[in-house]
Amino acid sequence: MHKAYGGMPNIVYVINPDGIVHYRCNWATVDGVREALSDREHLHTVENADMHKLKASRGMMVALRTMWTGGFLALWDFIIATPKLMKRHKLVDDYYNKHGKFRNS
Repeated sequence: MHKAYGGMPNIVYVINPDGIVHYRCNWATVDGVREALSDREHLHTVENADMHKLKASRGMMVALRTMWTGGFLALWDFIIATPKLMKRHKLVDDYYNKHGKFRNS
């Protein structure tokens, strides 16, 4: 795994022509981005994707299929990166618990 990816959220921004952030989401899903793009009249203030939809789109079978497509090195990278990934998730959760989350202003 490349350090640039580091297991952190796939943050998606949609910026309107006026330069205003129309949509921002951690752990974005395709459906969430589609919804934001189809409703350009309103700002979208949901910071994180729906966890049920997210888990459904990123289940074990999806991970296995992705690693199978990527080959042995993808599986090896995942195994090597897992401890660091878990540590980073804990650090992010601790930070959010202490400092709060993204402010939509």
